[in-house]
Amino acid sequence: MKTQISAVAIIHLALASLGLLMLFLIYLFAGVAMQFIDEPIVANLGPLVLGVIFTILGLKHVITIIGAIGLMKYKNWGRILILIVSALDLLSFPIGTALGVYSFWALLNNESQQLFD
Repeated sequence: MKTQISAVAIIHLALASLGLLMLFLIYLFAGVAMQFIDEPIVANLGPLVLGVIFTILGLKHVITIIGAIGLMKYKNWGRILILIVSALDLLSFPIGTALGVYSFWALLNNESQQLFD
């Protein structure tokens, strides 16, 4: 089970890091694109809405990275964080769903639970 737990941690770490990078690039692109919009509602509310959305998504990715690092060190709190993130990932069809199911299978197995005790 150590191999599956390591695989779950590495996949979550890689996808969260890539997600943070993409989020940053999209935020920069959206900020530049907003400069060319003449609509006053978009000009006033756009940055606020983007800021809230990107903050929430960024926090999810940062929590995933922290959980993956804890999972690599076989910390029980890392396992719990990744299980919570995996539950959220189930909504991201198809890759997130597959990753969530695999994470649940690997982390809720009796053998893997013994590694965290």
